[in-house]
Amino acid sequence: MGNLNSMRGEKMKKRFLQNEGFSLVELIIVIAIMAILAGALAPALIKYIKKSRLQVYLDTASELQKAVVNMAIEANEAGYAVRAVTYSGSTDDGSGTGTIICKDNAGNFVDMPAADKAKYFKQMFTSLGMGSITLYNQGVPLQIALSENGGAVASDPDTGVQSVIMLSDDKGNLRAKLTFSVTDNEWVVEESY
Repeated sequence: MGNLNSMRGEKMKKRFLQNEGFSLVELIIVIAIMAILAGALAPALIKYIKKSRLQVYLDTASELQKAVVNMAIEANEAGYAVRAVTYSGSTDDGSGTGTIICKDNAGNFVDMPAADKAKYFKQMFTSLGMGSITLYNQGVPLQIALSENGGAVASDPDTGVQSVIMLSDDKGNLRAKLTFSVTDNEWVVEESY
């Protein structure tokens, strides 16, 4: 009897060693389990990716806001009372055109002289180090308005400037439109593409 059990054990051992890989049924079961898990996790992953992309847009808007406020502070130290800023250009080298509305000696709001304006625009955008993000799409410029004290970004009813940032990629494709909510005092992704 002991010899018979020994023979059975050897046969099972031999069959086990010869059997390499998984059977078709086992593979189908594993694939089905993976499909169920992927189906359950995909919506959460897609939501996470979208949320992180929107956060990048909001972070960019926040950096732009800080850059404009810093630029306004520097301009104020140079004798300009900056009221609002509009800009259309690229962050690559700070080049571009726009308006920096400030008070002149008579107390009127006028556009800053071109030489000073170019200096402040260049400082504002080269400090961001943002690579080739373009801040306009088909002529629609980035528009940031400052409150009269230069400390906050807000819509400016006197100048008609609304706080809107159009973010495009380096090929000029529009990626997001951000607006500044005065009531919530924060940037909001109005549209993303």
